[in-house]
Amino acid sequence: HLPDLAGDLAAVRGLGHAKTLFYVEVPGLLTIDRKPEYAYRLDQYLTLAHTFHFTLSTLTASMARAGFEVVRGNEVIRTVFRQAAVVRPASDTAVALDILDSLRRLDSWAMRVRRLRPQLRQFVTAAAHTLLSETLVARIRGARYRSTAGR
Repeated sequence: HLPDLAGDLAAVRGLGHAKTLFYVEVPGLLTIDRKPEYAYRLDQYLTLAHTFHFTLSTLTASMARAGFEVVRGNEVIRTVFRQAAVVRPASDTAVALDILDSLRRLDSWAMRVRRLRPQLRQFVTAAAHTLLSETLVARIRGARYRSTAGR
C-alpha cells in the first residue's frame, strides 16, 4: 500500500535505531500454489489492493536498498528486519530467477489439477446425491469425518 516504496521505507527506517526490529508481513507471491482463495492462479492473486507484490527475495532486496537487513523471513512473507550496518543490495539476477521458477511451478500440471479440485468435489458430491440415498451419503460423510478427526 506504499506508493513511494523507497521514500516510505526511508521514513520507516528513521523511526527506529540500531536495535529496532521491524516486522513486515505481505502476501507472498511464491505461495499462490497454497492459496485456494486465489484459485491457485496468478491473475486472481494480483489485485489493485497492493502496489507491489513480493517474494522473500524481492522484499529483502527492496528493504536492503532502504538500509535494512533480514533477520528472519519466509515465502509467506512474514519477516523481521533490522537496520543494516552496511547496505548490500541483493542480486537482481537471483531475484528474477526465483520469480521465474515460481511462475513455472504455477503453470505445472500439478497446479492445473489442483485448480480443478473444487469442480471435481462438486461433481462427486452431485453424483453421490443422485446415485445414492441421502441416508447413505450422510453415513459416508460421518465415517469420513470420524476417520480424519484424530489427525
